[in-house]
Amino acid sequence: MLTNFKYLVGAVVLTVSLLFTATFYKPKSALSASFYSQDNHSRNLPTLDYETEVTKPKSKERKDKGKHFKGSANPDTRKPIDELPEGVEPLPITGAWWRGLSALPIEQSDVVVLGVVTSREAHLSEDRTGIYSEFTVLVSEVIKDPAKTIISGTPISVNRSGGAVRFKSGKIQNYQLAHQGMPDVNAQHVLFLRKTSDGDLLILTGFKLVNGHVTPLDGNENNDPRLVLPFAKFAGTDEAEFLKAVRDAAASSAKEGNHQ
Repeated sequence: MLTNFKYLVGAVVLTVSLLFTATFYKPKSALSASFYSQDNHSRNLPTLDYETEVTKPKSKERKDKGKHFKGSANPDTRKPIDELPEGVEPLPITGAWWRGLSALPIEQSDVVVLGVVTSREAHLSEDRTGIYSEFTVLVSEVIKDPAKTIISGTPISVNRSGGAVRFKSGKIQNYQLAHQGMPDVNAQHVLFLRKTSDGDLLILTGFKLVNGHVTPLDGNENNDPRLVLPFAKFAGTDEAEFLKAVRDAAASSAKEGNHQ
């Protein structure tokens, strides 16, 4: 009887483990075509070296920032990020994170800047359960900053959940929120930013300016009309026309704020 009970418990544990893996992780060959349709756009992720990340000393500032990204972009927020079996990949975190954001989310942003991304790097959270990417942006124009803390011509640091991890075996695992992209180095962007209570700047969304035209940072890979994000409104727009729209929206928002 005891032996049968042990077998029953073992079977239950195995079933739960399989269900968990099927929910949060998928074999690479089993990922859907729609997932691969966004692969080229959204998987351009800053990549950290796992061995270096977990062994190098961290400053107090880095530790404090890492605490805010606990569980970030990790399908299993309870467990530290570690290498998965060969052929198994983390699923992007789903959810309508863009809900409430307009095509130009001036009102929802604490800061809006135009600038060139000069560097980017990924980091694990202090407890290794989350991952985030940090970008240095050389600001060429401050479009919105009521607190007047940002100066044109100077660099700022901005952050976004997600990133990639390269393990000693050479395997790279990608962690991200579905339909979110990452800014590119040496490219000009308009970034809409939210300020945390500690003063860190988080990317709400952004637009990349290339060859005189606009590419939304987020959701641009969707071919399914049911999944088109509001930012798609400006995809392919002329750069000058787009910047005028952003500046006009910021000026209108500031004017309304002064009248309240």
